[in-house]
Amino acid sequence: DSLQGRLHMNKILQDKPNAFVVSLGDLGESSKCDDSNQLFAGTSACFKLAREYLDGLDFPYAVIGGNHDLEGIDEFGTDEENLRAFL
Repeated sequence: DSLQGRLHMNKILQDKPNAFVVSLGDLGESSKCDDSNQLFAGTSACFKLAREYLDGLDFPYAVIGGNHDLEGIDEFGTDEENLRAFL
């Protein structure tokens, strides 16, 4: 589960000098994860969930967007709108 994973990462990195986490994109699932009947990856809800997870780390982080992070086709009219939400 994500909470256990985050606790595990924090424990591993706690004694490392200059610890920094990099997420290599694809922050969400490409499946219906809620009652909205839309794909989850690339949506505002997906970005919010990923942000909450990453903010729970005890270390700074950076996110490199993946191709699935721009799949919010049901929520955003264009890739540009989707990218602005991601950033």
